[in-house]
Amino acid sequence: MRRTGLVLLLVGALLAAACGDDGDDEGGGDGAGEVEVQLLSDVEQEPAGASDPALAGAAVTGFGSALLAELAAGAEGNVVVSPLSIAIVLAMMEPGATGAAQDQVRALLGFEDAEAFHASMSALQQRLVGLAVQDQGGEGDPGELTLRLADRAYLQQDFPFEEAYLDAIGRAYGPVLYAVDYPPDPDAVAHEINRFVDDVTEGRIPELLADGTLTVDTVLTLVNALYLHASWAEPFEEAATEDGPFTRADGTEVTVPFLHGTGDSSAGGDGWVAASKDYVGGLRIQLVLPDEGRVDEVVADLPAVLAHLEERAGPGGPLAMPRFETRYAEELSPALKALGLTAPYEPGSLLGIAADDRLVLTKVVHETFLAVDEEGTEAAAATAAAFDITSAPIDEPIPVVLDRPFILRIVDPVSGATLFLGLIGDPTA
Repeated sequence: MRRTGLVLLLVGALLAAACGDDGDDEGGGDGAGEVEVQLLSDVEQEPAGASDPALAGAAVTGFGSALLAELAAGAEGNVVVSPLSIAIVLAMMEPGATGAAQDQVRALLGFEDAEAFHASMSALQQRLVGLAVQDQGGEGDPGELTLRLADRAYLQQDFPFEEAYLDAIGRAYGPVLYAVDYPPDPDAVAHEINRFVDDVTEGRIPELLADGTLTVDTVLTLVNALYLHASWAEPFEEAATEDGPFTRADGTEVTVPFLHGTGDSSAGGDGWVAASKDYVGGLRIQLVLPDEGRVDEVVADLPAVLAHLEERAGPGGPLAMPRFETRYAEELSPALKALGLTAPYEPGSLLGIAADDRLVLTKVVHETFLAVDEEGTEAAAATAAAFDITSAPIDEPIPVVLDRPFILRIVDPVSGATLFLGLIGDPTA
């Protein structure tokens, strides 16, 4: 039986120009050794309390829809991103952003009240972790929902970080501050981060950071790792799986195995039909099939489409979807800049992290893996962000056959948070 799950990872790297005389030490390469890691703070994450995870959920989903529209425009094949992972690293950066940079982060994530937002993000993460506890056991075969979520910040020891920034991270994201020493062997720190990620994700992503990714200039690496293993509430029957044609955007056809079953709900609108299917524990996948020639239009209008699907969904109808797996990798800086996040790439924008106006964001690298089969969904995502110092209800079920490019969204219906979002243009890619 194939093991299924969802792995979401986020890594941000904060880099600063070396203050030493020569900076000749470029790291340990293949010979990178062990690195000492010391927990800096025992600040406890604030309990979820009365905070509403829906505020963060809406922010994650709105951001994800805009990002997918930007990345999918003119793209060939598949585009799959993890809005939750990318939003978490931006959220962890936000308390240290100043001036226009802070305004742009808040605008991109769609919030104004920072205190309420971070409390909501904390509540959202605690809610998602709690899902695994709520749904274990039961009679018969309840399927599986395993969810682990972990944040860490690896800080250069003795670097003058602002205490207010560190306290803000601790209150919202827990006792996550760890001191390391990058200059003697940056690759050793990368290997330590890889071990942490590998452990959280059960080996799904064993080497997130390649040698050379971190340098003697690195002073902070932000890490968020989320592992989810979710079975369908109603699995597809393997005996019903059969090959069929999938028509790609360019009109060519490929043969793929199609899963056949019934969705839990369905809906239709101008230029699209859609179906939803539940996982155990209450998470859900939403599948939107645009009419031929209208993919870009539906992607651009995705927030309205998803709202229609959630508010006016009717009973589930026949559902056929490809069994597939795909990978996607992209440096997100051009897309983020196109969405208005430009100031963090300029000097003097991150003074809340450290009083050094040379600190800038340099790149945000994102990589995902997604697989769907009869039992559930497996996915992985990794993002690296580097900062340098520089100078109406439906009465009848709607059949949905995903035999041409379609949009998928994995969502927590309670908070509205989008864990995964993608456009599948070629299930064989």
